[in-house]
Amino acid sequence: MRFMPERINSVLPENLLQHVRRMAGVNEALAALFPRDVESGRLQGAVRDETLVLVCRDRGMATEARFQQREALKAVQAAGWRGLNTVQIRMAKGAAPLDSEAVTRELPREIPEGARTQLETTARTIDDPQLAKALQRLAKAGDPRRKGDPGATQQAE
Repeated sequence: MRFMPERINSVLPENLLQHVRRMAGVNEALAALFPRDVESGRLQGAVRDETLVLVCRDRGMATEARFQQREALKAVQAAGWRGLNTVQIRMAKGAAPLDSEAVTRELPREIPEGARTQLETTARTIDDPQLAKALQRLAKAGDPRRKGDPGATQQAE
């Protein structure tokens, strides 16, 4: 298996090339537990002193790695890294703040008629004008007749 083109191999120091090959071995060992995640780059492994470092691209992967850290350590130890005794889980720089596979969905913004009526009634009876305006805006925002017609919520009082 070749990790770099031959031209680069001739320029880089041999100790760096050996380090790269060894780190690739760590990822190969992790691929037994996390095949899709290692292949897609969501998870990368490295060794620093006696610590297995798992670098995750998103929080979902970090959570999964945290639950599987014992098995990951055993897999890497079985691949020849016997001196490892701890696992450290890190988020990659530029990692997605939330699970990158999460689907964003729009929540319904409709407020039931009875609740809208209560909001409007409360807005008319309280002494705080800022709070009254906020309640009126909330009641209007939750009106299903408002969709596509900003004037649809104008009601005679």
